[in-house]
Amino acid sequence: GTGAPEQIATTDVNPVDLVVDASGAYWLTAGNKLQRCAPGGCAGGPQDFAGTPTALDSPHSLVADAAFVYWAEKSSVWRLAKP
Repeated sequence: GTGAPEQIATTDVNPVDLVVDASGAYWLTAGNKLQRCAPGGCAGGPQDFAGTPTALDSPHSLVADAAFVYWAEKSSVWRLAKP
């Protein structure tokens, strides 16, 4: 591409496992949360999508389809419907 990169969000802890589709951007954090930004941007900061008030248990392997976001935690696989 051309032009300079654009920062779309900042988070308290390191973001990992980024997935982007028409419903927004989703990522796991080193603080054991799943966060998201709407497709139009992240005005007001990222939204906690899962992991609050109780943190997720070492989440990893984030993927998404048209309806859900999926991730693994230790011995479980989880999904959460997209907004």
